Amino acid sequence: MPRRKVHDPVAEAALRTLSPIAKTADMPLSDKAYEEILRLIVSGAVKPGQSLPTEAEFCAAFAVSRTVVREAMSRLKTDGVISSSPGRKCEVLKQPAREVLSAPEAVSVAEVQRFLEYRELIEREAAALAARRAEPSDLKRLRKAHADQQAAFAANDVDVRHDLEFHYAVLRAAHNNFLWDSMAALRRTYAGAMTYARQTMPKNFAARSERVMEEHAAILRAIEARDAEAARNYMAYHLQRGKERIFAHERDPALTGGGG
Repeated sequence: MPRRKVHDPVAEAALRTLSPIAKTADMPLSDKAYEEILRLIVSGAVKPGQSLPTEAEFCAAFAVSRTVVREAMSRLKTDGVISSSPGRKCEVLKQPAREVLSAPEAVSVAEVQRFLEYRELIEREAAALAARRAEPSDLKRLRKAHADQQAAFAANDVDVRHDLEFHYAVLRAAHNNFLWDSMAALRRTYAGAMTYARQTMPKNFAARSERVMEEHAAILRAIEARDAEAARNYMAYHLQRGKERIFAHERDPALTGGGG
C-alpha cells in the first residue's frame, strides 16, 4: 500500500521507521500497534509537545484498519502518554523511560496494561470488603506487610515480594474466596507485572517508594477505620497512580520535586 505524503517532518521521519504488522496467535494487531507507537515515543522519534502521525498515516504504515489504530491510540491516551481531541492530531505528553519496553518474559507491554486494569476492577472492591470484614488477624497481617515493605524500601530493596504481600493481605481480608482464588491463580502474572513496574523507577526510587508507602498507609488506615468507601477510593487512586508511574519519565517534576 503506497504511503501518503506527510507534511509534518517529525511524523514523516517517524513513519519511515515503521513496517506493516501482521496478526499472530500470541498478540492481537492492536497490541502490536500500541507497542510500535509507544516505541516511537520512548525512543524520542516523536518528543513531548510534538504531534504523532494521523490515524490514516498509521493505518497505511501498519497496513491495518482504522479500528486497530484507534484502539492502540485510545490506550495510550488512557495511559496519559498522549492527548487527543476531535479534528486535531494526537500530541505526545510525556516520554516514558526505556524500561517501559522491558516487559516480563512472555508478557507484552499491552498485556501488563490490561492486567493493571483487571487489578483495579478487583482490588478496589476487595479493599471495600476488607474494610467491612477484616478480622484482627487480617489487620495484623496487613500491618506486618506494610512494615516489611517500609523496611525493604529503606534498605533500597526493589524486590516486589512485600508489595505483593500487602495487596494479597487486602484480598484475604475481603473474605471472598472467589476474589482470592482468581488473584492467587495469577500470582506469577501479578509478580511479573509488579516487577515490570518496579523496573521503571530505579532513578526515582526514593521519591516513588515514599509515595507508594503513603498510598498503602492510606488504604490501611481506611480498612482499620472500617471506612469502605475510603478504602475503595484509596485503592483505586493507588492503582491509577501506579499506572501513571510506569509511564512517567525520571524527570517528571511530580515525582522528583523539581521544576519544569
